[in-house]
Amino acid sequence: MSKAEPTRDRIMDAALNIFSTKGYHDTRMDEIVEASATSKGSIYFHFPNKGLGTLFEKKRLEVNDRFALLIKKYLDEAIQVGEIVPVDTEIVSYAWMGAIYGIVIRWVYTGEPDSERILQSMLPLLLKSVGYEEPL
Repeated sequence: MSKAEPTRDRIMDAALNIFSTKGYHDTRMDEIVEASATSKGSIYFHFPNKGLGTLFEKKRLEVNDRFALLIKKYLDEAIQVGEIVPVDTEIVSYAWMGAIYGIVIRWVYTGEPDSERILQSMLPLLLKSVGYEEPL
């Protein structure tokens, strides 16, 4: 690991933490500087052209892809054992991620709907979208 990597990692961690609570547009550079224990100069040195917004979005997409791949794996298994009808599991997993992401972001920003309500509404909806029927 180069000497610069720990600083870059601290900046990224600080930015991701603040973006996840305040959102990209409501985050101030000074907040990232303070949280990362660096300077504005360090931020501009490590992120001269791309900006933290692009890096944050790239990281968000990586996380989204990992979860979608996990969902796809479970859907593929459910198809193999006959629990659901054959579907394009790649498309369905990304559609599910979009739905989940949308409601979770709303919950993060507003606290509503509560987690129990989300689970009670989303789970049957998602399962029904792939033809899953609960055994009697």
